[in-house]
Amino acid sequence: MDKRVVVLGALDTKGAEFAYLRALLERAGLDPLVIDVGVIGEPQFSPEIGAAAVAAAAGADLAALRAANDRGAALAAMGRG
Repeated sequence: MDKRVVVLGALDTKGAEFAYLRALLERAGLDPLVIDVGVIGEPQFSPEIGAAAVAAAAGADLAALRAANDRGAALAAMGRG
């Protein structure tokens, strides 16, 4: 059985780094579950759990978080999600 590893990150600004990490984990025989918490823009690759789902889990709307342009509030919401 593969071991699952959760990879949590902002794929909009650090997508290349997280894609590299995912590839390393897969080569090591692990099963990465990538969760995107980025609120600035679109992810650089498709995660298993997207930022909109994370925001929704916190009772927030990703588009509204982006429109508010309040980094602190966005981080708090994504942390709850």
